[in-house]
Amino acid sequence: MEYEYNSRISNLNRGELSELWRLLPPEELNELIKKSNDKELSLLVGHLPEKGIQVLISNLNEDAANRLFSSLSSRTINKVLLLCSVSALAKLPRVLSRENLIRVIRSTSSDVRDRLLKTLPIEDRHMILEITEEQTDLEDNYKHYLTQKFENSIEKDAFERIKELEDKERYLERRQRAREEQLAEQLEHLRNQISVAEKDFHQRQNKLKSIESSYAKRELELKENIRQLQEEHQKQVQEKIEIKVPEFVKSAVEVLDNKEKEFSDKSRNWNLQGSFALGLAITSAIGALIYGGFAFHTASKENIDWFFFSFLLLKGLVVVTLFGAWAKHAYNLGNAYMHESLKRSDRMHAINFGKLYLEVYGNDVSQSDMKAIFENWNLDSDSAFTKVQPTNFEPKVVEQVTQMIAAVSRASSKQNAESKP
Repeated sequence: MEYEYNSRISNLNRGELSELWRLLPPEELNELIKKSNDKELSLLVGHLPEKGIQVLISNLNEDAANRLFSSLSSRTINKVLLLCSVSALAKLPRVLSRENLIRVIRSTSSDVRDRLLKTLPIEDRHMILEITEEQTDLEDNYKHYLTQKFENSIEKDAFERIKELEDKERYLERRQRAREEQLAEQLEHLRNQISVAEKDFHQRQNKLKSIESSYAKRELELKENIRQLQEEHQKQVQEKIEIKVPEFVKSAVEVLDNKEKEFSDKSRNWNLQGSFALGLAITSAIGALIYGGFAFHTASKENIDWFFFSFLLLKGLVVVTLFGAWAKHAYNLGNAYMHESLKRSDRMHAINFGKLYLEVYGNDVSQSDMKAIFENWNLDSDSAFTKVQPTNFEPKVVEQVTQMIAAVSRASSKQNAESKP
């Protein structure tokens, strides 16, 4: 807690007033007392605890002490002095003016008055005696109490002892009542603080509930907006599906149908070429047999040898092999084109099935369903042309016949060499 020196007592709350004696040094506290009015000084004294009153009275200078005790009521002065320590009471006659000291003595009860007078040294008691003699309302027993004769008598000691005990008892009772009043004021102050705190707590709680209610309402509004946006988005997706998917299916089916027809025509053409080549191979084989038989019958026996026989055989086999290779190649390509044509037909079937699914369940189709329907129809891209190997077209029969002719030639040369000797 911080305190500004220029503040007034009336601007401080109760908690600050009860701790003011701790917060301010004696010089600033005296200055604050001097510039305060009577109501503010009474308010300050009413909120100070017992320790605070003792510290305040002990640190008063002359100006502050006269200002304070000249403004307080008699009841408040008596209450303050009841709570003062002996050292604080001993300081008052030195800092108070004659007028204020008389006022203090008049305002206090007898036990407080006795304690205040006993704090004075013997040489100062004559001054107090003169003051009491000037005041007609002072009791005669105090005049006797202040005389030198009464001090020196044994009866005075016994009387003082008895009176001291009685006064002490009354003093303790009054002091206890003063403490109870002080505690009651502090208790009332605490109750007020609790009441203010509870009121503030309820206000904050109501404000928090209001904020929570507004947040909950806002959350419901946001959820409703999100739901509407999702419905609108779903509606737009369905509209796009109804518009775009038929266009896509139509274009894809048209392309696949054209490809299927193209591959089917090519397959038919290559199969026709294979059949034609196969017919030529058969015709060539028959022609070669007829020509060979005719050549054997017309040739003389001396001209027929292994070389002549091999030449005729090789010529026939070469022609037949070439036509056979052509037929095989044509059939392989025809099968490949037919395979591709069937693949396009299967893809058209898959796309048409997806179109049927969309037409039946179009309102319930999501993005993932769309992907699942159309993503796998074109993944099987294995082509039949990759299975046609170049080795299938090589005329290996010609190589084998060539090897056979070379072997026969070597055997014939060896036989001729043996027959010459």
